[in-house]
Amino acid sequence: MPLALITGGSRGVGAALAHELAGRGYRLLLCGRDTEALDRVASALPQATAVPCDLADAAQLRLLAEESARLGELSLLVNNAAVQDVYELGDLTPDEGCDRIGREIAINLTGTLQLTAHCLPLLRARPGSRIVNVTSGLAIAPKRRAAVYCATKAALRTFTRSLRYQEQAAASGVAVTEAVLPLVDTAMTAGRGSGKISPAEAARAIVRGIEGNRDEVYVGKAKLLNVLYRVSPRLSYLTTRDG
Repeated sequence: MPLALITGGSRGVGAALAHELAGRGYRLLLCGRDTEALDRVASALPQATAVPCDLADAAQLRLLAEESARLGELSLLVNNAAVQDVYELGDLTPDEGCDRIGREIAINLTGTLQLTAHCLPLLRARPGSRIVNVTSGLAIAPKRRAAVYCATKAALRTFTRSLRYQEQAAASGVAVTEAVLPLVDTAMTAGRGSGKISPAEAARAIVRGIEGNRDEVYVGKAKLLNVLYRVSPRLSYLTTRDG
């Protein structure tokens, strides 16, 4: 059975993806920082293994990759984990700002890229394998009060395209997909925004994109935002600016 590694697998879109992929015959390696929540998800899925992991910790990342190699047949890496701090940088002291910036970048970007580097040799060993990087409509048009989150998702969007070019040039057999999400009803977005989709809806759309062998998967309102950006970048910015 193929193995899927899902970061942020303890709740939200990650947990929903675990259930979707389990129904399609995948074994699962789920990681997250909340051990109790992670164990709850894994206990409901007999084919799941839970590994607590903080993506900001390089040593824990290495152990996660080693567990992937031990389980064998890694064919899907879903880089889903992220945090979003909502604040105005000018409202913080420089030390507070630097701490929050560093933590958010470490989880959303640096850890994701490093985990990808650890897993790429395993994925290249499996024909038809895939990396899915989960970004956001805010990578296209950012909002005012989540500048660092938006920056990390924009960077991940660019990394995804560049890595796709690399794997295509290398003829490695590893496909690289970006899944662009709208506002999803998760703990991260609690109390913010309206018109959210459920984690299950997001997960189903991502899996359909994987099964359709798509390089880019725009989910829900993210499709409209992408079209709007192509027509009028300024209008798209206004749409999300104060969201």
